[in-house]
Amino acid sequence: MSEMYRFAHERDVSRIIEIIGKIKDDRTVIMAPKIGNSKGTRDTKLRVYSYGGRIIELSTTKQAKCCYLPDKNYVPAGYTAQTGVIRFEDLDENIIREAISFAEKRANGEKKTYEERSVETALIYKNRAQKDAEAIIVDMEFECPKDWLGEVVKMRNNKKSETGKPDLVIYDKSDKSFGIVELKCMDKSCGNMEKHFVDFVNMVKSEKICLIKQEFVRKIKYLEHYGIISGLSDEDLCEAESSDVWMAFLFVGGDFDKCRKRYENTRICDIIDRKCFGFQYYQSLDCDMDFSKKAFEL
Repeated sequence: MSEMYRFAHERDVSRIIEIIGKIKDDRTVIMAPKIGNSKGTRDTKLRVYSYGGRIIELSTTKQAKCCYLPDKNYVPAGYTAQTGVIRFEDLDENIIREAISFAEKRANGEKKTYEERSVETALIYKNRAQKDAEAIIVDMEFECPKDWLGEVVKMRNNKKSETGKPDLVIYDKSDKSFGIVELKCMDKSCGNMEKHFVDFVNMVKSEKICLIKQEFVRKIKYLEHYGIISGLSDEDLCEAESSDVWMAFLFVGGDFDKCRKRYENTRICDIIDRKCFGFQYYQSLDCDMDFSKKAFEL
């Protein structure tokens, strides 16, 4: 397996993290690198999400001496969508603010692009502001490689699970365990609930679950290294790698009764135990929130 951690360009990356922290936009967060692929190649670029969109990627390898602008719809003056590359020294506060403004306008526009993912970034920002939180959100939009998924269950129409993409990955500091969570906003997009039940079971029951949990730890190590989270011990993380991964649904906004019924009435095959899934509902982003395992009734 290739090297899992790379921490080059310390001064440049830290400067940009400091700028983003200074801006204090409550829907702009820095996340660890994505998984890469199942063959052992690990992506090493920190991801900056704003209002659900990935606006900047920060290289942490010696080979790549630049940053990336992955969204071709956002191009600052003097750059082209074809390259999507910007030098560290050119990525200043003005460009970062411009990128955040672009993401905000798109999320709040008529089409409400990335509406659910915009809520994800808000939840992460809120969670990180809670210094005494029992649980931390480790990742968003986690993409599990297809060959890391098990084939324990299928959809009721006998279709196989092809993706494993939890909206949120959570580490519970008290329980010393990881959880994967599907987010639903304003009781929307609930027509594919069965698929999430199936995908999650095939993730946690996979023979490759150890690799998945190792990836969760890798993300934590990146966030710790750059001072984005702190206070986690290697001993506790090792215990989490030995614990079962829990599964849950989180609803934010909408009518509580409707959300609960959507969750409880989702038709799933008999082999899936609904009791293995947690449920939580918050009326709005203004609520006090707890992302721990027990908060999901597990």
